[in-house]
Amino acid sequence: MNKKIPLRLKINIIIDNYGKPAFYIPFLTIGIISSIIFIRSCGVAGGLAGAVLGLFWGIIISRLAAPAVGHWLGDLFYAPREYLKTAPDIMSPLKGLIAREEYDEAIEKLNELLAEKPFSPEPSSMLVELYANELNDYLRAMEMVEDYFKQEKVYPFEENTAMLLLYADICQEHNYLKKAQSLLEQEVARKGYPEIKRKALATRLEAITL
Repeated sequence: MNKKIPLRLKINIIIDNYGKPAFYIPFLTIGIISSIIFIRSCGVAGGLAGAVLGLFWGIIISRLAAPAVGHWLGDLFYAPREYLKTAPDIMSPLKGLIAREEYDEAIEKLNELLAEKPFSPEPSSMLVELYANELNDYLRAMEMVEDYFKQEKVYPFEENTAMLLLYADICQEHNYLKKAQSLLEQEVARKGYPEIKRKALATRLEAITL
C-alpha cells in the first residue's frame, strides 16, 4: 500500500530536486535578449558574441544562485526543507554502521542529518533506537524523544508512532508512566496522523492509564 504524501511536501520535493534546472530559464532568457540587442546594434558577429557570453554567464550564475533561490522560495511558499523526510538511500549506510557496531560514527552522521532536517523522523527514530537498544542509555533516548516533540512545529509523520511507542516502552519499564501519558495525550490530540496510527497511540495510552 503506497503512503500518501501531502501536496505541500510533494511540491517542496519537486522544488528541492528540480529547482536548479528551472532557474536556468530566466538567466538564459536574459542571455537571449541581450543577444538580440547585440545583433540589432552590433550585427551578426556581435550577436554571436553576445549569445556566447549570455549563455556562459547565464549558466554560471544559475548554477550558483538557483539552489539558494529555489530553496528560499520553497521554504517561503511550501513546506520547509527541514520537514522533508530523509531518503532511504541516505539511511541505509547508517543502518550498516549500527549493524557493524560503529556507534560513534553513526551518532555523528545522524546528528548531522538532524542539524539539516530537525523534523525528519527517520534519523530521530534511528538515533533513539540506538541509544535505547544498543547503548542502553534510556535516559538519553527519552530526552531525545521529548526534545523532538517539543519543537515548535512537528509534522504528524506516521513514522513518529514508532518513536512514541518505544518511548512508552521505556517509560513503562523504568516507571515514568506520567511522562508517557503526557506525551501520548499530546500526540493523540495532534491533527494529521493517519487514523490507524492514531488508534495505535490511543490504544497504548489507554493501556498506560488503566
